[in-house]
Amino acid sequence: MRITQYQRQMTGNKALYHVCYKLSEMGWNAMPTARNAAGVDILCINEEGSQTISIQVKGRGKRDRTFSIPPSRDRIMGDFWVIVTELDYGTPTCYILLPDEIEEARVTQTNKQGKISHWFARKYDIEPFKEQWDRLGSGLISNKSQ
Repeated sequence: MRITQYQRQMTGNKALYHVCYKLSEMGWNAMPTARNAAGVDILCINEEGSQTISIQVKGRGKRDRTFSIPPSRDRIMGDFWVIVTELDYGTPTCYILLPDEIEEARVTQTNKQGKISHWFARKYDIEPFKEQWDRLGSGLISNKSQ
């Protein structure tokens, strides 16, 4: 079955809003940016507005899909990348990575009819990244006096 552009967009939407939900549970005010625009997918602000983080989200309906990445490190945007898999099954799994962790060692390069593409394979599917939401920190301000 060929995946349509609409199905791909709906998978991306599910991933984006799942991540916003998780971030909101952690106290972040998570705001999606314009869909399919260049740049990050989510901007987050902590409870008192003193800290911001930006997040790039990649969604996959199944578990075994790769995704394309920018060809150079300086074009990998965001403070964090969150890869959401298994969205078709209603049991999303998230992998939280730093941009530095999306490096050449994890990237496959293909050359199809003179067009070079860079792909991030399932090498992110390891325990140090799986559901490691604490890597982002809390958006709540602790010891706040009432």
